[in-house]
Amino acid sequence: MKRIISLTFAPALVFASVMFVLQMGFVLPVTAQVVKHDLNTVIEETSKQSSEILPRPLKMKNLRQFAEKNFAGKFDENSLSETISNGKPAITFSFTNGEKITDSILIDNGDNLELNSDTYPVKWKVTPNDSSAESKEETNNFVENLAATTIVPTCAGLSSPGNPYPCCTVNNRGGYGNCTFAAWYHANRFWGVTLPGWSNAGTWFDSAKNARYPTSLTPALYAIAVSSTLSSKGHVAWVMEISNNMILVYEQSCGSTAYGVQQKWYSTTSFNKGYILSPVSAPSPTISLATSGTIYASSNTQAIKFNVSNVIQGARAVVIFPSGGRATLKDSQLSLSNGVLTAYMTLNARGWWSIQVFNENGKYSGVYQFYVN
Repeated sequence: MKRIISLTFAPALVFASVMFVLQMGFVLPVTAQVVKHDLNTVIEETSKQSSEILPRPLKMKNLRQFAEKNFAGKFDENSLSETISNGKPAITFSFTNGEKITDSILIDNGDNLELNSDTYPVKWKVTPNDSSAESKEETNNFVENLAATTIVPTCAGLSSPGNPYPCCTVNNRGGYGNCTFAAWYHANRFWGVTLPGWSNAGTWFDSAKNARYPTSLTPALYAIAVSSTLSSKGHVAWVMEISNNMILVYEQSCGSTAYGVQQKWYSTTSFNKGYILSPVSAPSPTISLATSGTIYASSNTQAIKFNVSNVIQGARAVVIFPSGGRATLKDSQLSLSNGVLTAYMTLNARGWWSIQVFNENGKYSGVYQFYVN
């Protein structure tokens, strides 16, 4: 049983999650909140990301059991939701503590557990009024600063010829990473596009819309995530993975002395402005079910085949299972040959599942649904 949904809204409005051998749980809301903040006050109301490696108990059965035992009282009721990250079992959950919310993803690496968290103000879930005047002021300040700065095409070891954004200075030493420099680099690398100089990071989403770039309020792979709250001048990053309400990005950060490009998990809420999508004029992928016969729910991994067109090697896919969670398939979880894409998935729940394919150039397929008995 199968059906195709033709959708005209932005990608990732319906996204997906592939489950390993874990029980299905309540799924967190995954739509990014539209939040506009006064850029003059974000220093006092910013988010904080953290990463921690935890020992993995030898007799641990699954992540849900571990979280319920070790994080008792430290996550909101019904917020536990299983997913995967980089092909590994993972679970997301949220915790509200006074005026702060913490969204976390716990990943089972096999020999240890990796906990990534993003803590932000509760008020970020609210939608205040727009503040275009503040954005314009930020833009003017940036243009003045940029004109007085010598552009360095290599920031923190990342070479990007023609990049209009400067490196950042830390402790009177230049050449360090800048989020706008890295986002421009990734757009050029993956999309093959030379982005204009869009000023400070917090203004990028509105600038892109004004330049008629496609945008979305929900996450998409190979897209630029934009925040006006993560620093006084905002933040931009490149989205490479989606797991429930958490996204893994490639980024640089002004003020950091880290070398190259960093990978970091954020809550979708932290990127309050939205996502800039690829403007590339290229054929979009198409997808339909190739596997014949009835597909049955199972705790074992199945090879599900799809007929595809315009899919490029290196593409990734986002899937959604019936209860609403989502995750990213990539690398060995996908195999492309002669117009057939094989996705290795554990379909452990009955109902309608969905899949959407993303090429590295940012072009994406429609959301395709198939039924699991």
